[in-house]
Amino acid sequence: VNTAIVKMHVHSARSRLDAGGSLLKTMDRWLIIAASFFFTTEVFALCALVSPNWITSYDGNGPCSLGLVMTCKERDGVHHMECQRQNNLSPYWTTSLVLIIIGMIGITIVFGVLIVSLWKSRSEAGSVAKWISFFSTFSFCFAALVFPIGFVDDEIGGNPYYLPEQQHIGYAYICFILSILFSVLGHVFINKICFPIQSINFNDTS
Repeated sequence: VNTAIVKMHVHSARSRLDAGGSLLKTMDRWLIIAASFFFTTEVFALCALVSPNWITSYDGNGPCSLGLVMTCKERDGVHHMECQRQNNLSPYWTTSLVLIIIGMIGITIVFGVLIVSLWKSRSEAGSVAKWISFFSTFSFCFAALVFPIGFVDDEIGGNPYYLPEQQHIGYAYICFILSILFSVLGHVFINKICFPIQSINFNDTS
Protein backbone atom coordinates (compact mmCIF):
# COMPACT_ATOMS: atom_id res chain seq x y z
CA VAL A 1 0.00 0.00 0.00
CA ASN A 2 2.80 2.41 0.92
CA THR A 3 4.57 1.63 -2.37
CA ALA A 4 1.38 2.38 -4.31
CA ILE A 5 0.95 5.65 -2.46
CA VAL A 6 4.56 6.65 -3.16
CA LYS A 7 4.16 5.80 -6.86
CA MET A 8 0.97 7.85 -6.95
CA HIS A 9 2.74 10.89 -5.43
CA VAL A 10 5.70 10.49 -7.82
CA HIS A 11 3.36 10.30 -10.80
CA SER A 12 1.46 13.33 -9.55
CA ALA A 13 4.71 15.28 -9.08
CA ARG A 14 5.89 14.37 -12.57
CA SER A 15 2.58 15.41 -14.07
CA ARG A 16 2.76 18.69 -12.22
CA LEU A 17 6.33 19.30 -13.43
CA ASP A 18 5.37 18.48 -17.03
CA ALA A 19 2.38 20.82 -16.84
CA GLY A 20 4.51 23.54 -15.26
CA GLY A 21 7.19 23.17 -17.94
CA SER A 22 4.61 23.33 -20.71
CA LEU A 23 3.04 26.40 -19.11
CA LEU A 24 6.42 28.13 -18.82
CA LYS A 25 7.08 27.50 -22.52
CA THR A 26 3.68 28.98 -23.33
CA MET A 27 4.44 31.97 -21.11
CA ASP A 28 7.74 32.48 -22.93
CA ARG A 29 5.84 32.64 -26.22
CA TRP A 30 3.38 35.14 -24.73
CA LEU A 31 6.28 37.17 -23.38
CA ILE A 32 7.98 37.32 -26.78
CA ILE A 33 4.69 38.25 -28.46
CA ALA A 34 4.08 41.01 -25.89
CA ALA A 35 7.61 42.35 -26.36
CA SER A 36 7.08 42.35 -30.14
CA PHE A 37 3.87 44.34 -29.76
CA PHE A 38 5.55 46.91 -27.53
CA PHE A 39 8.50 47.21 -29.89
CA THR A 40 6.06 47.85 -32.75
CA THR A 41 4.28 50.37 -30.53
CA GLU A 42 7.54 52.25 -29.99
CA VAL A 43 8.36 52.28 -33.72
CA PHE A 44 4.93 53.61 -34.74
CA ALA A 45 4.87 56.20 -31.95
CA LEU A 46 8.37 57.44 -32.81
CA CYS A 47 7.54 57.68 -36.52
CA ALA A 48 4.39 59.64 -35.67
CA LEU A 49 6.19 61.93 -33.25
CA VAL A 50 8.94 63.05 -35.62
CA SER A 51 6.64 63.36 -38.65
CA PRO A 52 5.09 66.74 -39.54
CA ASN A 53 2.07 65.07 -41.14
CA TRP A 54 -0.39 65.20 -38.27
CA ILE A 55 -2.47 67.78 -40.11
CA THR A 56 -2.21 68.39 -43.86
CA SER A 57 -3.71 71.39 -45.58
CA TYR A 58 -3.54 73.43 -48.77
CA ASP A 59 -3.75 77.20 -48.81
CA GLY A 60 -2.92 79.88 -51.35
CA ASN A 61 0.81 79.45 -50.76
CA GLY A 62 0.77 75.70 -51.35
CA PRO A 63 0.57 72.53 -49.22
CA CYS A 64 1.36 72.66 -45.54
CA SER A 65 1.94 69.94 -42.96
CA LEU A 66 1.66 70.53 -39.24
CA GLY A 67 3.13 68.26 -36.60
CA LEU A 68 3.95 68.23 -32.92
CA VAL A 69 7.67 68.84 -33.43
CA MET A 70 7.95 70.00 -37.05
CA THR A 71 6.09 72.15 -39.58
CA CYS A 72 6.61 71.91 -43.34
CA LYS A 73 5.43 74.42 -45.94
CA GLU A 74 5.96 74.96 -49.64
CA ARG A 75 7.53 78.38 -50.17
CA ASP A 76 6.97 80.76 -53.10
CA GLY A 77 5.84 78.17 -55.59
CA VAL A 78 9.00 76.11 -55.23
CA HIS A 79 8.11 72.44 -55.47
CA HIS A 80 9.81 71.28 -52.32
CA MET A 81 8.87 71.52 -48.68
CA GLU A 82 10.80 73.63 -46.20
CA CYS A 83 10.61 72.24 -42.70
CA GLN A 84 11.33 73.87 -39.39
CA ARG A 85 10.90 73.02 -35.75
CA GLN A 86 7.47 73.69 -34.30
CA ASN A 87 7.86 76.63 -31.92
CA ASN A 88 4.27 77.73 -31.48
CA LEU A 89 2.39 74.75 -30.10
CA SER A 90 -1.02 75.31 -28.56
CA PRO A 91 -1.48 74.19 -24.93
CA TYR A 92 -3.48 71.19 -26.16
CA TRP A 93 -0.80 70.02 -28.56
CA THR A 94 1.88 70.65 -25.95
CA THR A 95 -0.07 68.43 -23.57
CA SER A 96 -0.33 65.73 -26.24
CA LEU A 97 3.40 65.95 -26.92
CA VAL A 98 4.29 65.56 -23.24
CA LEU A 99 1.88 62.63 -22.83
CA ILE A 100 3.32 60.87 -25.89
CA ILE A 101 6.88 61.27 -24.60
CA ILE A 102 5.85 59.93 -21.18
CA GLY A 103 4.11 56.99 -22.84
CA MET A 104 7.14 56.22 -25.03
CA ILE A 105 9.44 56.24 -22.01
CA GLY A 106 7.10 53.82 -20.25
CA ILE A 107 6.86 51.53 -23.30
CA THR A 108 10.65 51.48 -23.57
CA ILE A 109 10.90 50.42 -19.92
CA VAL A 110 8.27 47.72 -20.45
CA PHE A 111 10.12 46.35 -23.47
CA GLY A 112 13.37 46.22 -21.50
CA VAL A 113 11.71 44.53 -18.52
CA LEU A 114 10.13 41.89 -20.77
CA ILE A 115 13.45 41.09 -22.43
CA VAL A 116 15.25 40.83 -19.07
CA SER A 117 12.45 38.61 -17.73
CA LEU A 118 13.47 35.88 -20.20
CA TRP A 119 16.36 35.22 -17.81
CA LYS A 120 14.88 36.55 -14.55
CA SER A 121 11.68 36.04 -12.55
CA ARG A 122 8.65 36.23 -14.83
CA SER A 123 6.36 36.89 -11.87
CA GLU A 124 8.03 40.12 -10.81
CA ALA A 125 8.68 41.26 -14.37
CA GLY A 126 5.10 40.58 -15.43
CA SER A 127 3.67 42.51 -12.49
CA VAL A 128 5.94 45.53 -13.07
CA ALA A 129 5.43 45.54 -16.84
CA LYS A 130 1.67 45.22 -16.45
CA TRP A 131 1.28 48.44 -14.48
CA ILE A 132 3.79 50.45 -16.50
CA SER A 133 2.15 49.37 -19.76
CA PHE A 134 -1.26 50.29 -18.37
CA PHE A 135 -0.23 53.84 -17.51
CA SER A 136 1.71 54.21 -20.78
CA THR A 137 -1.30 53.09 -22.81
CA PHE A 138 -3.51 55.43 -20.81
CA SER A 139 -1.08 58.27 -21.54
CA PHE A 140 -1.25 57.50 -25.27
CA CYS A 141 -5.05 57.35 -25.24
CA PHE A 142 -5.32 60.64 -23.38
CA ALA A 143 -2.91 62.27 -25.87
CA ALA A 144 -5.06 61.03 -28.76
CA LEU A 145 -8.13 62.59 -27.15
CA VAL A 146 -6.49 65.91 -26.32
CA PHE A 147 -4.86 66.41 -29.74
CA PRO A 148 -8.09 67.12 -31.70
CA ILE A 149 -9.09 69.79 -29.19
CA GLY A 150 -6.14 71.77 -30.56
CA PHE A 151 -7.97 72.22 -33.86
CA VAL A 152 -9.17 75.54 -32.40
CA ASP A 153 -5.67 76.96 -32.92
CA ASP A 154 -5.57 80.06 -35.15
CA GLU A 155 -3.24 78.34 -37.61
CA ILE A 156 -5.88 75.65 -38.20
CA GLY A 157 -9.06 77.63 -37.63
CA GLY A 158 -11.32 74.73 -36.76
CA ASN A 159 -13.30 73.59 -33.75
CA PRO A 160 -12.57 70.89 -31.19
CA TYR A 161 -12.66 67.53 -33.00
CA TYR A 162 -13.63 69.28 -36.25
CA LEU A 163 -11.27 70.36 -39.04
CA PRO A 164 -12.04 72.89 -41.79
CA GLU A 165 -12.75 71.38 -45.21
CA GLN A 166 -9.33 72.22 -46.67
CA GLN A 167 -7.49 70.40 -43.88
CA HIS A 168 -7.24 66.70 -43.18
CA ILE A 169 -5.80 64.26 -40.66
CA GLY A 170 -2.34 63.13 -41.79
CA TYR A 171 -0.77 59.70 -41.70
CA ALA A 172 1.22 60.54 -38.55
CA TYR A 173 -1.94 60.65 -36.43
CA ILE A 174 -3.04 57.33 -37.96
CA CYS A 175 0.37 55.83 -37.07
CA PHE A 176 -0.11 57.05 -33.52
CA ILE A 177 -3.56 55.43 -33.30
CA LEU A 178 -2.00 52.17 -34.52
CA SER A 179 0.65 52.46 -31.81
CA ILE A 180 -2.16 52.63 -29.24
CA LEU A 181 -3.70 49.47 -30.72
CA PHE A 182 -0.39 47.59 -30.49
CA SER A 183 0.16 48.76 -26.91
CA VAL A 184 -3.29 47.46 -25.93
CA LEU A 185 -2.51 44.08 -27.52
CA GLY A 186 0.81 43.97 -25.69
CA HIS A 187 -0.93 44.72 -22.40
CA VAL A 188 -3.37 41.87 -23.03
CA PHE A 189 -0.50 39.39 -23.43
CA ILE A 190 1.19 40.70 -20.27
CA ASN A 191 -1.98 39.87 -18.37
CA LYS A 192 -1.93 36.36 -19.88
CA ILE A 193 1.60 36.01 -18.48
CA CYS A 194 0.64 37.19 -14.98
CA PHE A 195 -2.47 35.07 -14.34
CA PRO A 196 -0.89 31.62 -14.95
CA ILE A 197 1.92 32.55 -12.52
CA GLN A 198 -0.64 33.21 -9.82
CA SER A 199 -2.27 29.81 -10.44
CA ILE A 200 1.12 28.02 -10.21
CA ASN A 201 1.88 29.69 -6.88
CA PHE A 202 -1.55 28.73 -5.59
CA ASN A 203 -1.08 25.08 -6.55
CA ASP A 204 2.33 24.98 -4.92
CA THR A 205 1.08 26.37 -1.62
CA SER A 206 -1.90 24.03 -1.53
